[in-house]
Amino acid sequence: MFVFLGDLEITSVEDRFFMPQLQGLAGMPFYPVIGNHEVELFGALRLSSRHAEEEFKEDFLRKPGVHLASLPEVAYGAEIGPRIHFIALDNVSRRGEGFGDAQLSWLAGDLKAASEAKSIILVGMHKALARNPITTHAMDEDGPRAMQDSDAALALFKQSGVAMLFVSHSHMYAAYNQDGIETRLTGGLGAPLVKGLAEADGGFHHFLLLDVPAGGDKSLLRVEVVKFNGAAIRDDQDEKLEVEK
Repeated sequence: MFVFLGDLEITSVEDRFFMPQLQGLAGMPFYPVIGNHEVELFGALRLSSRHAEEEFKEDFLRKPGVHLASLPEVAYGAEIGPRIHFIALDNVSRRGEGFGDAQLSWLAGDLKAASEAKSIILVGMHKALARNPITTHAMDEDGPRAMQDSDAALALFKQSGVAMLFVSHSHMYAAYNQDGIETRLTGGLGAPLVKGLAEADGGFHHFLLLDVPAGGDKSLLRVEVVKFNGAAIRDDQDEKLEVEK
């Protein structure tokens, strides 16, 4: 599968130019997460989020294999093969309000079902959780309610044994553990990188390859960081990149 963690284009008006590129996936399932550029013009001017969310769902998510939550926000689950359950969350539509109670309630139920099914649970969302060790360009910037929702989501992730969380928004790479949840910050697919950030600290363009073990042991998940020049960095549980704050 190909997971895209939000901000398909500088503004959602141009998302249609992204669509033809999907043909290059040759049938590989595409699971996008909604980003702030989908609900804000140039990432700053607020759009009608209800319209933007529905347009995003129509363009990318109303298809077999995607189980959309019955919510205004863009949240869904998807079964990837027999062992992996992927959850996409929306922490950009409710500006300053985090996930919202309804989405957190849906998340609790979806995580419970996936945990009972003994699936490897992967979660993707655009902004990183608040109070992470790398950046405050995350849910922190949305205020107290968003930070409260961030804490609630983290508690649910821990309770359900989420294997890995994938986030973006900050244009860099980082690998870190947030209160027991392995997290990968990957925001370097093409946009300008964090200004002044050294390559050694995550300032490089890249994408991630995730290798899921055949036996379903989440401790054996392996992440490969692929720079655009083709150089790969192994990022195993016992051999992580150390990225300074």
